[in-house]
Amino acid sequence: IRPSVLHNNCSGKHAGMLALAKHWRVPLETYLASDHPVQKAVLETLCAYTGAAPGSVLVGVDGCSAPTFAISLRQAAGGYARLLDPRFGSGSEREAAQRVVYSMRGHPQMVGGTNRLDTRLMESIGRFFIAKIGAEGFYGMAYRDGQRGVGIALKIADGDGERARTAATVHLLCHLGLLGKDKASEILKSQGLPEVRN
Repeated sequence: IRPSVLHNNCSGKHAGMLALAKHWRVPLETYLASDHPVQKAVLETLCAYTGAAPGSVLVGVDGCSAPTFAISLRQAAGGYARLLDPRFGSGSEREAAQRVVYSMRGHPQMVGGTNRLDTRLMESIGRFFIAKIGAEGFYGMAYRDGQRGVGIALKIADGDGERARTAATVHLLCHLGLLGKDKASEILKSQGLPEVRN
């Protein structure tokens, strides 16, 4: 298969936005504008899950041309926790969140790709664990502890996601008792990180 724009790691997000715009019968051409109904709905949902006040969220544009929202790590972790919390939101919101979680858990390779950290972690950890890599050293995760969702947001300050983020994520999951040392070592080796000898 020859790579196309559909192979871009953001293509799913754009497909979802366009599908919603088509479903709502609103303009497709301007779906990336921050005042478009789809983008307003994205921001509204983000605020509902993270607890961020709509007026406090800074909006920029990332490399895939979609509006990108700046929130705190605490808010991001809260959003991940609420995604797994079966008590959060209205009935339809809970049903939608459950579909997202079951889709991620059932098809982790569609989240991260073959042998990627997201995929390996979701394949290795139970407890409804989900994970999603982000840009510039961000990593978001959540798991269920009884009926409570526990969210984790991690950001490597220098933005280098291929070095410290993987090691920090795996170490944190070991510390929380979600990964054993042997599995953690196997996952770290599978990520192609260089061996540190000093």
